[in-house]
Amino acid sequence: MALIALTTLARVKAQLGQPTSQTDDDALIEQMIAAVSLRIERHLGRPVESAARTEYVDLCSGVDRYQLAAYPVASIASVKNSTTFAWASTTAKVEGTDYVVDPDSGILRLLPASVWFAGPEAMQVVYTGGIAANTAAVTSSTGLYQDLALACEYQVSDEYRRRHGLSVSGESGSDTVRLLPAVREMLEPYRRPTW
Repeated sequence: MALIALTTLARVKAQLGQPTSQTDDDALIEQMIAAVSLRIERHLGRPVESAARTEYVDLCSGVDRYQLAAYPVASIASVKNSTTFAWASTTAKVEGTDYVVDPDSGILRLLPASVWFAGPEAMQVVYTGGIAANTAAVTSSTGLYQDLALACEYQVSDEYRRRHGLSVSGESGSDTVRLLPAVREMLEPYRRPTW
């Protein structure tokens, strides 16, 4: 699983009200950013980093919609269907004829005019997808994902303050790893639905 930091040291220090000249805890804050970014990605149930990836999907009889793990989908290189897993010699399906994809939701719909063989990992999808290419894309003031950065900053700031006995979240103890209720609420629109 690829992982990008969902915020920067400078942004967390601004959230904490720390001057940039105060560097004693910079390494600690960077570690906390990495740990919280990973926790948030796990909570979302989908990769954050937009990257090229190959995904194998179990196909079930009678099911014609599948959600790819990483979305939005930027592009699809190929979709193949095989029960022998000989992917190199399998002919790729044709978008618009055999399947369609909704880039925003990552839902790939199999079209009824095409023949699809069901089975475990019977579909190979090679595509590029994910929320953002890098940290700068998440934190950009003109970007769509500033709330992800802010959620990470709230969580890191709270954990940093708890570590120093200054928490305002009402939670106690330095070993709490649960996401704050406000952070979970901010992340809810990005969670991959489970069905």
